[in-house]
Amino acid sequence: MIHYLTKDLIFVLKGVISANGEEENMLNNRNDNLSYLANSNSLHSNSIEPQRDESKSFHFPSFSFPLPVVGIEVLREKISAVALRYKKRRWTIDKTVTKSIPPPLDASMIANKIAEVLDELDIKSKQIVTCLNSSDMIVKILSLPPLQHPEQELPQLMAYELERQLPIPLSQAAYDYQIIQPPDAIDASDATTVLLAAVRHSKLKEHLDLMASAGVFPKAVMPSFLMFLNTLFACGLPTSGELGFVGAVRLSESIVDVVVLEGGVLSFARSFAPKMETSYDFLGELRNTLRDFLPPNGRHQLEKLLIITVDESMPFNLTLENLIEALAFSHCEHKMMRDGFTLGLTAGHLNIPYALSLNLMKPLLKEQRAKENMARRERALRFGPVTAMLVLAVTAIFLFNQTETSQKKLIEAKEAQQVFERKVEEKKNLKKLSSDLSRQIETLQWVDAGYPPLSYRLYQVAISTPRNVLLKEVNTPPQPKRQKKEIPVMDTLIVTGYASSQSDIEDFIQQLRQHSCFAEIRQDNTEERIMNKQKVLLFQLSLKSSPVNANE
Repeated sequence: MIHYLTKDLIFVLKGVISANGEEENMLNNRNDNLSYLANSNSLHSNSIEPQRDESKSFHFPSFSFPLPVVGIEVLREKISAVALRYKKRRWTIDKTVTKSIPPPLDASMIANKIAEVLDELDIKSKQIVTCLNSSDMIVKILSLPPLQHPEQELPQLMAYELERQLPIPLSQAAYDYQIIQPPDAIDASDATTVLLAAVRHSKLKEHLDLMASAGVFPKAVMPSFLMFLNTLFACGLPTSGELGFVGAVRLSESIVDVVVLEGGVLSFARSFAPKMETSYDFLGELRNTLRDFLPPNGRHQLEKLLIITVDESMPFNLTLENLIEALAFSHCEHKMMRDGFTLGLTAGHLNIPYALSLNLMKPLLKEQRAKENMARRERALRFGPVTAMLVLAVTAIFLFNQTETSQKKLIEAKEAQQVFERKVEEKKNLKKLSSDLSRQIETLQWVDAGYPPLSYRLYQVAISTPRNVLLKEVNTPPQPKRQKKEIPVMDTLIVTGYASSQSDIEDFIQQLRQHSCFAEIRQDNTEERIMNKQKVLLFQLSLKSSPVNANE
């Protein structure tokens, strides 16, 4: 019998993450090389100045050589770009360019404008990061179990979560994810917070086709909300003293990006296109986006809301007073970034604290690497016989030379005989070792065939347990003795626990029936017990599993 205590079960399924230290404070040292933002006497109180932390190093994308880096954002009304050069062991902003796109809009005109922007930057670089502006962007902040080794465990866990979290088939999605909790998390048992962004592959293809028509082949594609967030970090927002909820809204004619941070960590993000007919509809959409953070029904109270534009104007000729009245929130501030937000695409090179990196081309790049590996294998098979002939020729020459010295070694025949006998003895030992290894391989095959499906079913039981149900134990029935070496099929789980009422048990059963891995769920018996001077029901369920699926 295999026995699992529920507490230990959840610990095994979730893992433990180890992190120490206190929360990092953002340095407020001003960087003269980043003075790209608008500063005028009349708007000085609303202008934003970037900041930089020299003690941190964040690299996205990571390149082997310090070639110039270009960030490009294409909107319906304009194109913005920023260029970085590596000088004196640091990345510095070389130039920023913004060009308007006159109507009527078409792909060829946009491609020509992109080419003009690159010509004006005067940088011939293949290290290009672009921004994807899409109202169809799927953004989720996931709270996952603690991970002891995130580099190895997170991809395995996300393989399950991507199927559950994305409303579109995984084969049709362009996605990426990243851990966003502070690296100096105090408690190692805290949940792992992961940022997931995804969009339909067709949207990414449209963007890449547009860039290709302008002769641009980006190495990375970042969501617009993340570019906006990195720009905020570059400007020192929120400040180190703002540990509550702080919201920021980027307003433009083409896209609206909304982010909410808690203690400097991303808590919510959304992008949508302002295609409404009236300002009333637009303000309603904005309020619905922030409804969980605005009074009086907000579950998380905002301390401040930043309204950020590239100039004084807002969509629908709105004013800050209109926003304050529509949102019923007085702590709003209007700030301007006249040269746009493309700095956020290159924040990693500028060592901006807390900058995040998502590359929506990740699945595409993975597919390309697989094709390249396949091509290398085909080339190896094609030239394999020629290589074998060369090796045999070299070996024949070597053996011919060895025969000339064979006479000299005859006097060492006795020593050679002794060596031979030792080799025979070693061969016997190796055979014995091989037999032991074979038995171990059989054991590993048994575990590999039986344990993963079992662990998946235990994981489904753990995530399906309602709050009013307390599991006592989960086990499998005793396995009958077998005369042959067969891998047992553990297709039944016995689940026992406590519940306040029969309706709670039925709710638990209904949650379990939503998982296809359980073919039959049966309530075997129920008994009344007294716990903490209260009547509870001790129940037992039998979970009959479906045939083992390789996808589990």
